[in-house]
Amino acid sequence: MQDLQVGTDGSFQIGSGALNLLAEGELAVVPDLITLTELQLGLNNGRLTMTVGGRLDTPAPVEGSGTVSGTIALSESGTVETARIEALLEFDPALNGSAPAVAVGDLGTLKPTGIGAEIDLRDMAGTAYYAGAVLYVENNEQKAIWLGEAAISASDRAFATGTRKG
Repeated sequence: MQDLQVGTDGSFQIGSGALNLLAEGELAVVPDLITLTELQLGLNNGRLTMTVGGRLDTPAPVEGSGTVSGTIALSESGTVETARIEALLEFDPALNGSAPAVAVGDLGTLKPTGIGAEIDLRDMAGTAYYAGAVLYVENNEQKAIWLGEAAISASDRAFATGTRKG
């Protein structure tokens, strides 16, 4: 906690601080798929916030791992000011055939490296979906054309759809 003030009349004020309700463990929201590792309630300049963080684990045949995070923040008047969720799933390159491959005619095979989404719950038009992939020309892994980075993220995606504000 920061800026904790206690008055002689018994009043108190907190400038900012947070409490992780999952500090000692994890919460399986969907067993073997979505696990929360952080559930944090906080106060930042008079604004109540809730932050979640965790991991995504997809089973075979499309094995991958990723992250999920989200934030809800209230204004000083109590209205929802921010409500965002971000999910990112990276396909495991160490597992043979873990990502679905798509034949691109005689050119080669397109294999996704990751997919993700940024969801604005207050304005769904502000939601963005993105992906990265690698094209193996003539199905030869030595002739790879990377579309985005191998480890996909919102900033290095190759394909995207949606409207980003700001």
